[in-house]
Amino acid sequence: MAKIQTKKVPKSSSPLIFLLHLLSVGLNCAAYSLPEKYFINCGSDTEVTSGNRIFRGDRNSDSISFSEPSYPVKNSSQLPDTLALYQTARVFDQSSHYEFDISSNGTHLVRLHFFAFSSAKNLYNAVFNVSTSHPFLLLHNFNVQNSSQSPVIKDFFLSITQGKFCVYFRPQESSFAFVSAIEVFVVDPLPLSSIPDNGPHVSPIGTKTNSYPGIHPKALQTIYRINVGGPMISQENDTLGRNWIPDDRYLYNPDTAKIVGPIANLNYLGIASEYTAPDSVYQTAKHMNKNNSRLSNNFNITWCFM
Repeated sequence: MAKIQTKKVPKSSSPLIFLLHLLSVGLNCAAYSLPEKYFINCGSDTEVTSGNRIFRGDRNSDSISFSEPSYPVKNSSQLPDTLALYQTARVFDQSSHYEFDISSNGTHLVRLHFFAFSSAKNLYNAVFNVSTSHPFLLLHNFNVQNSSQSPVIKDFFLSITQGKFCVYFRPQESSFAFVSAIEVFVVDPLPLSSIPDNGPHVSPIGTKTNSYPGIHPKALQTIYRINVGGPMISQENDTLGRNWIPDDRYLYNPDTAKIVGPIANLNYLGIASEYTAPDSVYQTAKHMNKNNSRLSNNFNITWCFM
């Protein structure tokens, strides 16, 4: 289960799209291999391996460029190997950008990493916007003050055309911007056709109103990525480097749901494949925990998200 939010150049609110990954039995789909670029270790001149990706330092990369003025900062403390990607960052005191050469049209994943470590620059004080050249406003008045010493990772799915693609960092007045790492890579053959271009519009009280059209041209941000009935899945076990969180903490009434699985053998049908979600996501589920001792088995399984 993934909760997706659409993004467009500024609006007061954005609709939410729920993608439910359901298991079907059928033929296997074509395999997907993670591209070699772009995985950028910002503010560094060294390579770092994180999950199944190699992040190359932006200070010696000939495949991307960034605008000046900017400067690198380094963590004053040594982090464990699992956080090696967050040992450096690049800081911008004024509007700046990274530029990428996109070689093919298609759906791309743009992933931004932020980690506020201890340095001469207090990264917790940064307040800034992030946008792209298409244009999309991805983050507005963003800061990491409540990150609790953990990396903040933001995922966006964008339809990007061949040519130059820029990610802009614009500090708010009297502030600055920073970024720890950037990923920009094509995720086709995961097509936007796996997401309908039109969907029912549901009001805050759960009432379906008119259809919401034109989803594909927008940027889609992942808000929650939930593994129903299963454990935490780390980026090392996901082809696209995603983290999946167990659903238990979001259940309104845990007594209404019962775990199904794990299922040993999986086959995929249609647009679903092993890169849409890892096998372990499909190997578990939850169904209604009906019980003959209840006064009524007329209830819903409800997940609550803030």
